[in-house]
Amino acid sequence: MLPQIFARLAQYTSALVALPEMSDAVVRNARLATVEAFETLASSPVVLTYASPVVINADLGSSFRLTPTNGAAITFGDPSPMVDGQMICITIINTFGVLGAVTFGANTKIGAAWTQPANGHRRTIWLECDGTYFHEVGRTAADVTN
Repeated sequence: MLPQIFARLAQYTSALVALPEMSDAVVRNARLATVEAFETLASSPVVLTYASPVVINADLGSSFRLTPTNGAAITFGDPSPMVDGQMICITIINTFGVLGAVTFGANTKIGAAWTQPANGHRRTIWLECDGTYFHEVGRTAADVTN
């Protein structure tokens, strides 16, 4: 995730420099604010809204958490935007009981069927984008206690 953050930071700061009406101090302060915002995004997990489908805005961070509130099936939409090299992780935290099946979007490629965590446990999957798809690169092998 850090390479993507730095690439986007470079885009934003170069755009700021291109604005001639801004003083050096204003550009410097804008750069600092942008760095702080990206550091916050990189370190803070994004709490997903339990809905159908579950929407993942990959611009908001790299770590996403979902805590279902009932046993309904869960459908994840494809994370977007799709940036080549971007990595995200999705954690499902079970505090409810028996959870419904999980379905990932058509542009999310996983290696095997997903196993829902038991009550009081969580599971995480890591995905990497190739510009077109998010591919699984790993997942927790078993339930992890909340």
